[in-house]
Amino acid sequence: MRSNSIVLVFLSTVASIQGNYVPAGNDVKCPHNSSTRLFRTRNSDPKTLEECHELCYNIEGCNYFSIGVSSFVGVCMGCTEEATLSPHVGFEAYELSATREDFPSASPIAASSCLEDGDTFLTTNGCDYESFVQGLDEFLATVDCGDHDARDVLESMFPDGSSDLLVNTICATAWDQVPTSTFKDVDDRFDDAFMEEYINGDTFLNCECI
Repeated sequence: MRSNSIVLVFLSTVASIQGNYVPAGNDVKCPHNSSTRLFRTRNSDPKTLEECHELCYNIEGCNYFSIGVSSFVGVCMGCTEEATLSPHVGFEAYELSATREDFPSASPIAASSCLEDGDTFLTTNGCDYESFVQGLDEFLATVDCGDHDARDVLESMFPDGSSDLLVNTICATAWDQVPTSTFKDVDDRFDDAFMEEYINGDTFLNCECI
């Protein structure tokens, strides 16, 4: 099971064109876990139909786009001409009737097919940016993600460079949900005064008294 929503990193100047698309199907979307899917936007950043079209138009190779209308409302996905649209109630799919021709030689990173909502992975050695990257790398090694590593995926999700701030926020929230206990939960004698004496080396825990 795999976490999160993805937006591509754009290495080109964004062009805009409106209305040049036709319906391709109801209750279908760009396929998950497929090399033909080029991007997926975050749940927290819903797009309009025109915004979704513009995302697809500005990504080289994008021929279809799908958008959530009653499920995952505003989530936008784009995929190639070779894609086979997959069933998903609540999505509508469209095909571009005009495509952009002036892409630069550098193509965007298509890392969004690596992750989907509900994906999970573990971190070790606590939870901070580096341990998060390590855990995500280990997870990506178990799925079809091509040559993309964790930093590629995070950069494609947050092209504004805010991935470290988001990861730190996720980690802080996770720590707040970890159950806590006190020394008194272990033994009623271990109150604050006792623990101060323990630090000073003056308790029965500090000596081999028996």
